[in-house]
Amino acid sequence: MTPVESAVIVTVLYPFVPPRDLDVIPHLTVGDCADEPQLVEAERHIVPRLPVEAPVTSASLWCGSPVPGSWRQMAALPLG
Repeated sequence: MTPVESAVIVTVLYPFVPPRDLDVIPHLTVGDCADEPQLVEAERHIVPRLPVEAPVTSASLWCGSPVPGSWRQMAALPLG
């Protein structure tokens, strides 16, 4: 299933919460609050191991704001 197909499914299941756009890219944030030397070191370890391939078994709806610590998982949707 592509990211866009996943976004369409979530949109059908939760029409009252439309996606911001359909350019959905599954991602993992690494080093959001790190300084540049830490990011360079993380990149050195991570890049040789990309891309990460793993089965997707669920989708999660998270809500929050730019305020640190505000993000919370609101719902989980099993897939498959």
